[in-house]
Amino acid sequence: MNEALKLLNNIRVFSQLEPLKLDERYNELALRQARKKAFNIYTEIDSIGESYYYQGVDLKIPVNYYNAVLGLTLKEEWIDEDAYRQIKCKTCTLVGFGKAKNDNNEYLFIVFDSEE
Repeated sequence: MNEALKLLNNIRVFSQLEPLKLDERYNELALRQARKKAFNIYTEIDSIGESYYYQGVDLKIPVNYYNAVLGLTLKEEWIDEDAYRQIKCKTCTLVGFGKAKNDNNEYLFIVFDSEE
């Protein structure tokens, strides 16, 4: 988690944005969001931004927060533009991470304290 936060903040430095601080409340929220996504429960958060990354459980790439941040910044065609834009949120100061998996995929959520 700390390495992912460091990468996220390094990306933000290049955009002249303030670094984010890890927040336990947002970690809990991110964990809840990941569980909802993994178990296909409809979810929506008002006024809080979120990005998520997922991959199949059979892939050989390690599933961790660092790789999730990296995956979201690569801007591959399968990356949602809003998820990428949220990383560069101008009003965000806090962030949280959470993950959950089902039989097919692992989901990693990054929750920000405002929506960009």
